[in-house]
Amino acid sequence: MPIHRLTHFSNPDLLQTIAPGTLWSLLVPHARALNQVGLSLPASGTDFQPDYALLAKIFVSAPEGLPEELVEALHYIDAMSTPNGMDGLLQALPDLNPPWHHWTPADVAVQAWLLDRDRFERVFAERQVTRRSRKFLTFHSPTEAAFAQPWHPQLLDQLESALAAEFAERGRGGGVKVFVSERDDGIWFLIRHGDPLRREACLSKGQSGSVFFRPERYDAVVVVPQRGELRINTTTRWQKELYRRLFGTVLLNNPNGYPGDDRYTLEPLLTDGPRSLVTSDLPGIVSIRLIELRFVEPGRGGLGTTHWSDDLFAVMGDSLRQIPAGAQLTGAKFLVRFMASRSWRTVTLIPPNEVKYALEGDAAHVQEWLEKRGFLVTAGWGDEDVVDEAETVLACA
Repeated sequence: MPIHRLTHFSNPDLLQTIAPGTLWSLLVPHARALNQVGLSLPASGTDFQPDYALLAKIFVSAPEGLPEELVEALHYIDAMSTPNGMDGLLQALPDLNPPWHHWTPADVAVQAWLLDRDRFERVFAERQVTRRSRKFLTFHSPTEAAFAQPWHPQLLDQLESALAAEFAERGRGGGVKVFVSERDDGIWFLIRHGDPLRREACLSKGQSGSVFFRPERYDAVVVVPQRGELRINTTTRWQKELYRRLFGTVLLNNPNGYPGDDRYTLEPLLTDGPRSLVTSDLPGIVSIRLIELRFVEPGRGGLGTTHWSDDLFAVMGDSLRQIPAGAQLTGAKFLVRFMASRSWRTVTLIPPNEVKYALEGDAAHVQEWLEKRGFLVTAGWGDEDVVDEAETVLACA
């Protein structure tokens, strides 16, 4: 159950942005428990005249008598009571059909929770993942992932059960939920799981104490069946290996179905020079500049060197002449100007299989560039197989 860190529900002024009838609909299933902490609800929402100061006090202090279901609802609704949160919920829940003359983003969040909690949680999970920098470890398989509808309940049950067992064994609890959505750049599996337990100091009724809880985390696994690609965004090495092995087992009946072979190379920077950054045939990208290059020089005991500039090709020449012959390129950072953006964003490429995006939505356009310019290793695929396509929240224990 989420720990209390509420913004909207702890402020009487912000609480007043929620229509009384909407607020009543959220609270009335818990009327008996609320009555025990001093809040009496009328029989009808039209008669509800909230004491906003009292409500804020109850919500922020989370007294022991407050139902866990209500505390959890408050946590999710509070996080989504913003204009951006409202837009995401309206897109996912077209049946809401809000009366705009008196609904605010908080009203939309409450009504969305009451209408469809599962879809609400899916939107919330997507927002948690996309708030992180998009750093993916990429694997590929010589065979297409053998599934047509990855969101089938049996597949999700299999994934969730296997993941729950692994996380529980490593002291992270067994509560795992997988959300699945299909996007332009692949099929996204958003994985909600716990982290190791944590204890922090707190004040309760004026007395010093502690709160014991399990942090909640969201990871992302992206599958591109047409090209046998698996991309993983998480924070620990063992979790990356877990997802690689488990998704290979579930999707390909082979725990090593997505082997850790080379996926990316930086050789086009040396062989093609500035031509590797041409964007004239990339509809989603305006321009690309190489701003950082890391390499290991031969015969120097693995000593690494980094060059950086606003435009390395402009400074070092088309052939990057300051790179010693035989050097191993270990990483590159690019500035990319996307068609839909006024600002430049970074993309970092680290062979053999790591790519980092500034925003999750950049992946499809970046993958198209990498493939067309030869940065994407396609060994093991026949020509007919290569698809040329544009491609921490806290919780209580």
